[in-house]
Amino acid sequence: MSFALAVVINTLKVNFSKVYGKNYKLYMILPAILFFVLPIIAFIYPGIERGVDLSGGTLIIVRSERQMAYERLESALSKYELAELSIVPFSGGVQIHFGASKKIEAASRYIKDAESTLSSSPQQSYASCQKAFSELSALFKAEAPKDPKECIEEARKTVILSRDSLKDSINKDIKVTLNLNEVEVEKIQYTEISPALGALFWDSAIKAIIIATVLLIVLMFIFFRDFFPVIAILQAGLFDVLFALAALALLRVPFSLVTLSALLMLVGYSIDTDIMLTARVLKGSGKPKDNAASALKTGLTMTGITLITAAIMLVFSSIYAIDIIFGISVVLFFGLLGDLISTWLMNAPAIIWYVEKKVTKQR
Repeated sequence: MSFALAVVINTLKVNFSKVYGKNYKLYMILPAILFFVLPIIAFIYPGIERGVDLSGGTLIIVRSERQMAYERLESALSKYELAELSIVPFSGGVQIHFGASKKIEAASRYIKDAESTLSSSPQQSYASCQKAFSELSALFKAEAPKDPKECIEEARKTVILSRDSLKDSINKDIKVTLNLNEVEVEKIQYTEISPALGALFWDSAIKAIIIATVLLIVLMFIFFRDFFPVIAILQAGLFDVLFALAALALLRVPFSLVTLSALLMLVGYSIDTDIMLTARVLKGSGKPKDNAASALKTGLTMTGITLITAAIMLVFSSIYAIDIIFGISVVLFFGLLGDLISTWLMNAPAIIWYVEKKVTKQR
């Protein structure tokens, strides 16, 4: 495939040597504008959403080949007072994501208060325990024992029973509201992760990104022994990540451990392209512009092949609703589109300008 793409590029007879002419610095205007726009899209509006594996909660995926009336589902589930309820339709069904029940969370807090005041103030402890039962009454009917200690133990059991009751009620409402048949009911997927575990995964993800970034900086500085190329390469990698995150936000694809792994893959690939460009311009024997033009031809072949592969993955995973592959392919496809901009419209002009400035000073 790489040979075929190289043949196509040669057949087009593009004069790469003229790409970086006198006004090559103007190329950097587009990346500079996008550097302000992309963070707004990714983090402010519409903003990326954490997946259930990073935020905790419950994810229910209902698959169907027919059009479902999912519009009524939000009002049907709102009575349960679920935190962060979101209903996102896709081509093969609908995705329902929500956090903990506010009533169960409130009851759990009252139980903790009752436990903390049991020895010092039994009456206050019993009052807190009664409030816990009051919160749970909408989900599971139970009587609070008169003894404070027994009340707390019974409240713990009632929390577990309330969770089971809530799950059954939600499942029933989903089946009735969406009018699911037996085959569609069997295809429903459930994923549950506690908020504590989600927070642990999130912390681990942040640490992985920090460690990977530090190692990349060290390795690139050892190779180039110059700060400017290292900063330029890292800037290009950051641009690619922002481009991919903005795509996740626009397409409403949750940020998860799957997309995180794809982002790390993207960073590795994009930096590889930038290192190839930087090495040719800094250490090539010809003029900086000619070396950059030569690298552009090689880079388009490299990135083009991966883009085609990612596009095929994106199309087929969207058609057959393969969520994991879809998340990976979205990050890779749009991240590589961003890499074309960051590498050849931002990094290349910056490196050319830097080398030409060094040569001028040496004369």
